[in-house]
This record gives sequence, C-alpha cells and structure tokens, in this order.
Amino acid sequence: MKFYLDMYAIVGDTSTAIPDSHLDLIRLDLRYFGATVVDVLANDVTHVVFDSNDLARLPEIRATARERVRKFHCVTSQWVDHCVESGALRSERSFEATDRYSAFDT
Repeated sequence: MKFYLDMYAIVGDTSTAIPDSHLDLIRLDLRYFGATVVDVLANDVTHVVFDSNDLARLPEIRATARERVRKFHCVTSQWVDHCVESGALRSERSFEATDRYSAFDT
C-alpha cells in the first residue's frame, strides 16, 4: 500500500506544507506499521488520506482520480486511526472523504 497525505496547500508541493498538521502523526503511524508514504500523488498511490477538518483539495484530488486507470481510496485520517486501534485493515467505505456540502445538505 502506498499513501499520499493531503498535507500540502498545493497538491504535491512540499514547500507548501501545512504547519502542525494532524497528518504528521498519521504519517508516523503509517510508517511504523510498514506503509509507504510519498510526497507526490504518484500513479501507484492506493490511498489519499485527508484531515477531515480540511477537505479543500478533495475536488482537485478526485478529479485526478477520475483521469487515472488505477483508482485510489480517498479517506479521512480516522480510517488510519481505526485500523491502528483494531490491529487490522478495515473497510475504507465508512471513512471515505466526502465534500461537506453535498446535494443532501440543502
């Protein structure tokens, strides 16, 4: 599994790192449990992890996913926390990163 963490104001630009991001701790957890974490949204990324309080880049990243043959999961950091707490991989479905303002919010 290869992870990209949405912790840059500009996707993939490490010079725009968001300071004091909760995803810094998630990065440590992922690496501790053997995951590969990358700084660019490479073609072999399997999961993109978002801070649920900052989904500003979700539309851009979803647009990237639509252009790719090999898709990736867009999940919140709670999915990683849940997997770590349970000691096993869990379904991404309940932790899918979604836009806050969907058609159902009206």
